[in-house]
Amino acid sequence: MGQLLKLYWQGELEHWTSKSRYKHTSHKTFVPQLASIEHCQAHTRHICAQREAWKRDDPSPNMSDLHHVIGKSQNFPEDISTFMQQNSDDPAVKVSLLA
Repeated sequence: MGQLLKLYWQGELEHWTSKSRYKHTSHKTFVPQLASIEHCQAHTRHICAQREAWKRDDPSPNMSDLHHVIGKSQNFPEDISTFMQQNSDDPAVKVSLLA
């Protein structure tokens, strides 16, 4: 009995979803318009899910317990003294030596 009731409410909710989308159509050739609305909503859900995943993967710098955040792509640091020696003729390196 519980499974049947669950299936009934699931179908009823889907019925109301399509009815609420129908309000946003011109009521003429509504099938492609409904498909377009559904596609936009799915795309929006996908973008929101991506944003949430990015927030979980990389902490934001406005967290109070962190002084700064280094991105995950920067896991391979470079020795500055070696970099300065290899790029001694670069004007940017010369300017940074003065500072």
